[in-house]
Amino acid sequence: LEREGMDTSLPAIFIWEGVTMYLSEATVVDTLQKVAGHKSWYVAFDYIESSWAMSPTWRRAMSRVGEPFQFAMSKSDPEKLVASCGLKLLEHLRCEDELTSRYVPSIRGK
Repeated sequence: LEREGMDTSLPAIFIWEGVTMYLSEATVVDTLQKVAGHKSWYVAFDYIESSWAMSPTWRRAMSRVGEPFQFAMSKSDPEKLVASCGLKLLEHLRCEDELTSRYVPSIRGK
């Protein structure tokens, strides 16, 4: 980032959406650790749940289109991952509950 002109002494937020599932776990961890190395850097990221994403059906489907999933987490993994990388989890929204009720209330009959 510095090579491209970013002043790494300034606060920064990285929006990392739609990426982690296509990376190895080692790459995800390395990236989060790099963010953790700067006290005024933050990252917002999404992930896919391993309960469905790593099923044989989804693995075949994604491989067929040339974009195999490599990384997924269970519902409790994000807290552990973020802490192990030296970051603090500010908020963890899950699709089936918080995200749906917050951003798509009509689905819940509101």
